[in-house]
Amino acid sequence: MIALNKKTRNDAILKLEKEFPESNTYKTRMMNWDDIRTCIANNIEIASHTMTHDSLITIKDIEDLKTEILQSKDIIAEKTKTRVNTFTFPNGLYNEQVLEMCRLADYSNLLTTKEELHEKKPFQKEEHNLIPRISIDKRNVYENIFKIHNFHNLHFPKKWN
Repeated sequence: MIALNKKTRNDAILKLEKEFPESNTYKTRMMNWDDIRTCIANNIEIASHTMTHDSLITIKDIEDLKTEILQSKDIIAEKTKTRVNTFTFPNGLYNEQVLEMCRLADYSNLLTTKEELHEKKPFQKEEHNLIPRISIDKRNVYENIFKIHNFHNLHFPKKWN
């Protein structure tokens, strides 16, 4: 469903909600602005993640894309009185048009969902500073521990293979 445009995806979700009404009882508690300010007070950076979590690669209208990428940044900056330097791609999906809009929005860090080693280098304004991030899954705590310690990227001697 990630690759579908917003209208088609929303129509499919509404249809599923009608067919399976019991699934609507599950609600996820999100952070509120006080929670976010507490994070900032404890040196945790808050990144922008779009307005609607729409798949950015499906947005063809430049103004819609601009709204998704810029409006969340502006709201976070206004509510927290901080500068928003980092953008995280919903579902890790992006294309050249999305990268260009992020550059125009003056983000200095762009977080992907690629699980790989990252070597920090000085940021160049004309480049995109794409940073991989580790996906943490609540279903497997042991795998998460290995990921946090970069075990999944270690190279083992051939005799171990």
